[in-house]
Amino acid sequence: MPSDFSPKLSVCMITYNHAQYIEQAIESVLAQTANFSIELVIGEDASTDETATKIQQFKNATGIRIKARLNNTNLGMLANFTKTLSECDGTYIALLEGDDFWTQPLKLQQQVDFLESNPEFSMCYHPVQVLRNHKLESDTLTLDAPEISSIKDLAKGNFMHTCSVVFRAGLFVEFPASFFSSSVGDYFFHMLNARYGYIKRLSENMAVYRIHEGGVWSSQDNVDLKILNYLDAMIGCFDSEINQLLRDRYQKIAYKSFYNRIHEEGFEERLLKCMKHGSNNFSNEIKELLRWDKKSHHSYFIRLFKKMFY
Repeated sequence: MPSDFSPKLSVCMITYNHAQYIEQAIESVLAQTANFSIELVIGEDASTDETATKIQQFKNATGIRIKARLNNTNLGMLANFTKTLSECDGTYIALLEGDDFWTQPLKLQQQVDFLESNPEFSMCYHPVQVLRNHKLESDTLTLDAPEISSIKDLAKGNFMHTCSVVFRAGLFVEFPASFFSSSVGDYFFHMLNARYGYIKRLSENMAVYRIHEGGVWSSQDNVDLKILNYLDAMIGCFDSEINQLLRDRYQKIAYKSFYNRIHEEGFEERLLKCMKHGSNNFSNEIKELLRWDKKSHHSYFIRLFKKMFY
């Protein structure tokens, strides 16, 4: 690869303990056909399996430059992502985690062509197939997403699989400090980029998102609590209208989550989190709930709420 190599697009790939899948992910990048230069930047986060060894087997035979960054210590998902992203030199960036893969060799060409012709868009994405228990399923996440959307739409809930997204590089300089305390990074990151343009949904299915036991998000329990975590991290990072949309989501999920877990340990901590972005209406609803709740913890709830609200 010449020393003056300047990629038009960078593929940002983070990976950890993906030895079963990483070869397919890399091969799907190397299979891309485009009239522009591509680099693959891999952030391998000190896996405990053979992921690093398998990455090192790949050469630059296809003309796609591979920059493999093998961390000596585990940085964690978000720190590894931001470090890997900082190594990307392309004008455009595509995201592909080490356990997913692309299925259309012209995927990157199509997405870059669209962004080149439509400067008012900050990113574009497409439907994917979901691989669960060795069976391919339809993509429900993008099912009802509009063809053209904005940050207002995205604030109401994520509708993009990470492996489908291509965006313009360098739309913002610095990550908010709260980004690194979020339970997820991709949705938060998409929201930060969506401040700078519209979002386009292409129609063709061009990737596979894999659900497996080791998946960072898809395998987790307590998803409602993790959603509250990332909404909490995001609130305050946007303009007043978007922050309010995020607060509204937080309140609805918090109320439902609180009620469904009302007899679990950690009640007081969860309640305080719920109230963090709650309105007076939220407080009144909770107090009304306790007024008719006749279960064994009723007297404890009353004492707790008197302490908090009176």
